[in-house]
Amino acid sequence: VLDYMGFKTEKEYSYRLTPPDGLPSIWIHDLLGTVANFSTEQLAQVKHVFADAFLAGWQQAADSDRFNSLVTYVGLSWREVLIFRTLARFLDLAQYPLGKSYMAQTLANYPQITRLLCDLFLQRHRPHQTRAEAERICADLDVQILAALDSVEKLDDDKVLRS
Repeated sequence: VLDYMGFKTEKEYSYRLTPPDGLPSIWIHDLLGTVANFSTEQLAQVKHVFADAFLAGWQQAADSDRFNSLVTYVGLSWREVLIFRTLARFLDLAQYPLGKSYMAQTLANYPQITRLLCDLFLQRHRPHQTRAEAERICADLDVQILAALDSVEKLDDDKVLRS
């Protein structure tokens, strides 16, 4: 679960705790590791969504795959990640030439665009707003997304982001 969220374990310390009242033993795993390319401040910004996503993955409420890196790299909640995971599965069924892992990596490599795409999806499906308000906000997001897509250099990355 942690590996897919961008955490690289360098050391692990395991401790066995045996309660005196005959209850089963439990293990505590203390992990020491890094999250590549992140400062302490950046990690502090995503700590709540990271904790929620970890718990969802641990309890098997969410899949554990490369899309979970969007929690750390983009700051999406595990439910927002589900939007991109579902789209990737749909494209996979449609025999999209680029794989789901590549799609997840591309989305993580372009966090600003991924955030805008998520916001656009959520805005289009928000029931508590007028149609005119939604169209205005979506038009603004469309302009921002198209401007951001101009900075994408790799053709395959551009194809994934425009899908």
